[in-house]
Amino acid sequence: MEPKWFAAVLSGAALVAGCRAGPDAGSAIPASSIEAREVAGLGFAHQLLVAGAVRADDPQYVFLEGDGRPWSPDGRHPATDPDPVRAIAPELAAVQGGGALVLGRPCYHGRAEDPGCGPALWTDGRYSEPVVASMVAALDRVLETPRSRPVVLVGYSGGGALALLIANRVPAVRAVVTLASNLDVDAWASLHGYQPLARSLDPLVTRSVRPGCEIHIAAERDTVVPPSLIRSAAEQRPGALVWIEGGADHACCWGSRWPAIAARVSAQLESAGCLARG
Repeated sequence: MEPKWFAAVLSGAALVAGCRAGPDAGSAIPASSIEAREVAGLGFAHQLLVAGAVRADDPQYVFLEGDGRPWSPDGRHPATDPDPVRAIAPELAAVQGGGALVLGRPCYHGRAEDPGCGPALWTDGRYSEPVVASMVAALDRVLETPRSRPVVLVGYSGGGALALLIANRVPAVRAVVTLASNLDVDAWASLHGYQPLARSLDPLVTRSVRPGCEIHIAAERDTVVPPSLIRSAAEQRPGALVWIEGGADHACCWGSRWPAIAARVSAQLESAGCLARG
């Protein structure tokens, strides 16, 4: 039997590889387009990014980042700083504009040493109840009151798993869009021979949103979360749609592709009646 550290190497190396983002030419974020704030969750502080001025007639888009770097580069130890090498969600929000939000996770964005934080919240507990509950509380605080704008959650990679978990708890969420997301966490770990995320919740057991209002977009060349895995997970979600993004892989190039994807997403959500107010 392999020593315990060997299993950690396998798990850690995989999680790092699965969530690092490579270069995406043409998707640089203008410095003036994003405003950073802080919002309280449930026992944790969260970074909140706001992209552009609010357009009152548009739905409220909320973007969720991937898992970042849960493990050290050698895969033997949990990372002391789980932030991604290069974040994808802010690029998507900057393109979306209209007051689009990026809601950070507990203990990310320089908060790894905050009270209550520890490696469990970015390794096997990255989708755990404390993480989800705090993000829900933070999102509740930032959504406008009264909530006249329907909310669209967009999750990249592991952020897609969180999007499904959060959507069930925030009534204003009318649609969920995921990009290259490990929706079936157990199947994803099994596929790659990684250790299971034992402290995390299962996104697949959550209630689906309205048929036609849940869209899972897979990258044709993704070896981290293959399209077959996303399709299999989506088949367990009543009314969920699966789209394949041709020529894309796990990290490249969601920022530059987002305008075309967003237009198609908007058309689908409008046609399915997902964004009706009230």
